[in-house]
Amino acid sequence: MASESSSELPIIAVCGATGAQGGGVVTALLLSKKFKVRALTRNPEGDKAKTLRDRGCEVMKIDFDQSLEEMKPSFDGCLGAFLVTNFWETFSAEKEYAQGVALADATKAAGVKHVVWSTMEDTRLFKDDIPYVGKYKVAHFDEKGRVNEYMKSIHLPVTFLFTCFYWENLTSLMAPQKQDDGSYSMVYPMGDALLPGVAIADIGKSVSAIFEKGYKEVGETLGLASEKLKVAEMAAIISEVSGKNVKYVCIEAQAYRELGFPSAGEIGSSFQFKRDHNEELCGLRNMG
Repeated sequence: MASESSSELPIIAVCGATGAQGGGVVTALLLSKKFKVRALTRNPEGDKAKTLRDRGCEVMKIDFDQSLEEMKPSFDGCLGAFLVTNFWETFSAEKEYAQGVALADATKAAGVKHVVWSTMEDTRLFKDDIPYVGKYKVAHFDEKGRVNEYMKSIHLPVTFLFTCFYWENLTSLMAPQKQDDGSYSMVYPMGDALLPGVAIADIGKSVSAIFEKGYKEVGETLGLASEKLKVAEMAAIISEVSGKNVKYVCIEAQAYRELGFPSAGEIGSSFQFKRDHNEELCGLRNMG
């Protein structure tokens, strides 16, 4: 698919190139040596962007809130594009939907032949007792899922890549919490259900592999997980590796939603969705 000359390699545009998923995709594409990488970022003069240039990327500015005419040049001349949005930047599902639609329109207008879209389920299409907050059950999932339908409606040449919980969360936002007795707790409303998880590097490798296959995965729905573990198994592994006493504390989803930390409601509902629809979620996420 790729030429021997680096100047003639096909170009893949990567959204969120200085972030988690996009950064992993950039690394994997560069390691493949089969593509030129166009790293798209809101801050092309920042330190992270300069590092990307040093690694051989073309760096271009993009703002997901731009007009079609302003955004299209970011994708001109590209064979492929990796698209991802970040709900947590704005906490607005409506804005995430608008950004996803804008990215779809821009790649379509630029003639990109293969888009890989990082997505999740629209939880509103599933029957359960997760409470609505306004128009949403799990806001950072739902509008990604609605973007899927928009992409289909405009016949975008897209691979839908369903991702999952980052294992890296266990060393940051969702690290086990130290208790007064010196032990550590992992509080989740997951019961004995499996939690699909993925390393950010594995997302990058999977996206690169999809592009390396040419157009074979266009129109396909793929799901990614490095591994699927019960939270009790996760606690046991962390205990063994760290030498700390880490315990799984299982609580109800509503109790989790009421814990009081920022986004507890949103995160609690996302775990309930993964628990209540475990077979379907795990069944889809079979690539890894």
